[in-house]
Amino acid sequence: MKKIIALLLAAMLLLSLAACNTSGKPEETTAPAETTLSAETTVPVETTVPVETTQPQEADVFAFVSGDAKIIPGTAFDPAVLPATDNVYTIPSCAFEGTDNVYNYETFEIIAYNEGNGEVVYSVYFIDANLATPEGLAIGDEAAKVTQLYGEGSVNGTEITYQKGNTLLVIILDGDYVASIEYREAV
Repeated sequence: MKKIIALLLAAMLLLSLAACNTSGKPEETTAPAETTLSAETTVPVETTVPVETTQPQEADVFAFVSGDAKIIPGTAFDPAVLPATDNVYTIPSCAFEGTDNVYNYETFEIIAYNEGNGEVVYSVYFIDANLATPEGLAIGDEAAKVTQLYGEGSVNGTEITYQKGNTLLVIILDGDYVASIEYREAV
């Protein structure tokens, strides 16, 4: 039934294009002389228009979640979205010019660099085995769980890296166990 509807829609489209020529002369075209439609051809019923956003779509990035806050590497950082911490210090930047601000919370650490009038998240580093990714991976889990949750990643020694958009999920193994989890901006 779908094939018949698709063929009818294609035929109607060709007829409507032919009806647009009211001069009585054949139109000059650069299209091929023959056009064939496969029985597998489908015509979409709905179309979508992309909308520009300043934030990456969630499916296109790795996002760290803490309570109601979603922290995405490479995006603006507002410390007010997380519980207050007095454990903030500045270090020389390894990836950028100047210094980075390190926000240390009980179970994770955020490194942010200065850009313009604000800060941008560079990385989120897990420091507690009780903290898990939204998919359920935690420090101390078996290595097999990594591929079960995320599939095959890029392996470099004991490090497995997954990339979505401009974000990375970097997992370091110690033998058969997860030793480190970090969300990072792909620079």
